Amino acid sequence: MKYLKTIVIILMFVFYKSSVGQHFHKENPIALTFGHGGINNLNFQFEKPISDIYSLGSNIRTYYTLDQKFNLNFTGPMFEFFLRNYFDDQGYHIGNYFFQIDLSYGKMNLPYNSKKDDVLYDINNILVLDNTGQMIQIYNDELYRTGFGLSVGYKKISCKDWIWEVSLGLDYWQTPKYYSEEYLLWVDDNCCNFTNYKESRWTNGFPLDLQIRIGRLIQ
Repeated sequence: MKYLKTIVIILMFVFYKSSVGQHFHKENPIALTFGHGGINNLNFQFEKPISDIYSLGSNIRTYYTLDQKFNLNFTGPMFEFFLRNYFDDQGYHIGNYFFQIDLSYGKMNLPYNSKKDDVLYDINNILVLDNTGQMIQIYNDELYRTGFGLSVGYKKISCKDWIWEVSLGLDYWQTPKYYSEEYLLWVDDNCCNFTNYKESRWTNGFPLDLQIRIGRLIQ
């Protein structure tokens, strides 16, 4: 979506200005949690109540992949800003359902062991040139992602201030432009002479977002 990045930035600013105008109760502690979500992302979450039923917070997510040798490769951080509406008043040592809307922004890395200046070779490892005799660069540097999501969840605070949280939702992400137009045209026209780059349609993410977190309240 062409204007999604601008919309996300504007909404983040509106959420921030709204939170500044709220009265922050000193008795409402900050919640810090760590968890795993989707198919392949780790996240660290910060949450602060702004009223009896609303809270604001942020997530730092990092996605990862496993190669054929089971090496762990991180593929870039995403920064998420969320507004959460609890079904009942927030309080200590209770369980509570919530609805959440979030906005995200970040930059992904290139596929593992790839570089921005990589050029195209065919299956016989022969350098491929375009119609003007120039080498074909595989990757763009337009790897920024923006998106938004909606989710519902349940949060439980134990008598010792431990937090257990689970949420399920849907995310929409703008797809980064990993590959140059020249590279994609060549791949589509040369299916029998396919490039030796195996990540030809590399992407990341999954629309169904299941998050499981554990954390603690801090004063």
